[in-house]
Amino acid sequence: MNEIKQLTDFFPTYRIVRHFLRGLDGVRNPLFRSTWSRILKQRGTRQEPVDWSDPDAWIPGRLSGEGRALALRIWRESKRELTPRYVRGSWDLTTKHDLLTRDAQDNLRVTERGQRFFAEPEGQIVAEIDTYEGIFTLLRVVAERGPGKRGDFLPDWTAYCRTFTTWHAETLIKSSLRFRMLNLIDRGYVIRLGQAYGTTDAGLSYLKASASLMSG
Repeated sequence: MNEIKQLTDFFPTYRIVRHFLRGLDGVRNPLFRSTWSRILKQRGTRQEPVDWSDPDAWIPGRLSGEGRALALRIWRESKRELTPRYVRGSWDLTTKHDLLTRDAQDNLRVTERGQRFFAEPEGQIVAEIDTYEGIFTLLRVVAERGPGKRGDFLPDWTAYCRTFTTWHAETLIKSSLRFRMLNLIDRGYVIRLGQAYGTTDAGLSYLKASASLMSG
């Protein structure tokens, strides 16, 4: 019987995930949680939006003490690619797939699986995550249906989500397609030309390799 999967929302690129793991390894879990909570409390509303576009400005302005130091370190050590405002997807993915854990002293630590995730960008750990999170499914759909607009892939992706995952709402399904497409583009497996998306040679090779990766 097929497992019904709980997909990761706000699915990040793996480049961002690696920045996240580097930035959090050894950090006290209560410090990270309190910093994240402090940021979320200031996120604003639709009626009163808050500008998060410039972390170099808002981190010193909205955070203080150790939280400010942590946020600045994450931002700067990621070469200004990972903004501490948007870490939910990376947190959910790394904890769900056992890439990041807490030690006996309640410090965050990259696990052995996390180290393999770093060392083997097309290895078995990444393939396991890609399988669970529907990445291989979406890549296969793009290979079979593309080149095409993102909406051209939505019917197949919707059928997959409603059959094999807990996600049935149209908004969630569309969002998950968009975030996963960005992941594939960032890894060079899908290319976007104007409004059309297609599979690259690297993407086709990764699809062919997926069977052996998952069997061994």
